[in-house]
Amino acid sequence: MLTGIAALAGAIGLYRAFRATSNVVVAWLIALSVSATGIMSVEAGMFPLPDSRHASWGFLVAFTIVTPLLLRIGVWKHQGAAAIRFYLIPSLALILVLFPFMFGVVSTTLLQPSTLQRLFALATFVPVGVVAYFFGRETRVPRGQFF
Repeated sequence: MLTGIAALAGAIGLYRAFRATSNVVVAWLIALSVSATGIMSVEAGMFPLPDSRHASWGFLVAFTIVTPLLLRIGVWKHQGAAAIRFYLIPSLALILVLFPFMFGVVSTTLLQPSTLQRLFALATFVPVGVVAYFFGRETRVPRGQFF
């Protein structure tokens, strides 16, 4: 649940950072995707497995899946973000590798569900933190200016 709360708060910060350095539409899409991740994390904490409500808002997974791609689009023209752009490539590749497992195309007997969940978090949660850290060091949005 703390991860979800952190993602909801982080969505505001990422929106502010991307609005100042990128396209406002991209900033809103990033904030929306990170917020969706936060909502799903809070829900998953409220209803731990094997509760059927654990992933009842599964439609929000689509937002989580595109988060690294949106982050890469957001930092595309940022001059000091070459390392971040490079870092996001393996995250996107990992999502593509996990895609068949997540949607049942490939049997999950090759991966335990908990392993799949952790790899998915590695591909989607960690990039948000890395990009947030980058912008925390690079961009300073004036205090009190939220939207």
